[in-house]
Amino acid sequence: NTNPLNEIAFLDISNAGSTNGYPNGAIQLESSSIFLKMNNVNFIKCFEYAVSIERPNDINFSYNNLNLVNTPKMFSDWSGGELANP
Repeated sequence: NTNPLNEIAFLDISNAGSTNGYPNGAIQLESSSIFLKMNNVNFIKCFEYAVSIERPNDINFSYNNLNLVNTPKMFSDWSGGELANP
């Protein structure tokens, strides 16, 4: 949502994400006015991406120490294309 205090920290997320269609990230950031901080999160055996972002230019998204464990890629756009650094 639009609350600037939103935070996900010290969490393991496993076996998540859509196996068909897009977006397919374990976490899907849909809102154009989203605030989210992510710190010390492990994505374990997620389908393809850790995080899918609908509008990368319209969010307040900060992150630190995100780890992929048997998860292929970190960030995608809404169409399943890889994002280098949102």
